[in-house]
Amino acid sequence: MSHETTAAIASIYQETKDFLIIGLTGRTGSGCTTAADKLTSSSLNIPGDGYDGLTENELKKHRIIKRYNDSSDWVPFYKIEVSGLITFHLLLLSAGELGACLRESLIAENTVASVISKFESDYAVVRSAAVERIKYKFKFDRENAAAWYALYFEDIPAITRYLRNALTKSEFTNLYQRAGDNVRASGCANNSEFKADEIFSSPGI
Repeated sequence: MSHETTAAIASIYQETKDFLIIGLTGRTGSGCTTAADKLTSSSLNIPGDGYDGLTENELKKHRIIKRYNDSSDWVPFYKIEVSGLITFHLLLLSAGELGACLRESLIAENTVASVISKFESDYAVVRSAAVERIKYKFKFDRENAAAWYALYFEDIPAITRYLRNALTKSEFTNLYQRAGDNVRASGCANNSEFKADEIFSSPGI
């Protein structure tokens, strides 16, 4: 292998050297949310005696993991939920597009008006930030790292919680299922037309 090839490979892996991405998925009640909450906590707090139901061999492995964890500085993960990615795409819609998207999900008209008003007033700045993120084609700008952090880990989760509370459980599920399917198909929350080059829009945000 040439020196140039070795340097190129090293350069590629350098970009992923200091972080780790874990994808959690499973049926309702499978423990994904519990695991995610644990991984994003300030401390793992692994019990020394293990858990009920562990075999002797599993307990040995558990203690090895605990010793390793106790001897290192734990750095909590950041959590990005699929619902947040869908919220991001909803923020990109105009008031008219958002209204149509809500009505297609069979959401009551008074609730539609309330959500649009909230998006147009309280969340106007966040919507502008989301549009700017699209404008720069997801390129990370270190000078604006704090703003990007606020958008993804503070503002978008807050808006998702607002929608979850403003809508009934069935309305929220219907809206996010429909919008999520559209994003995976077309890259837009309100377009179900399949576009092959947008297939990775959801995980690529």
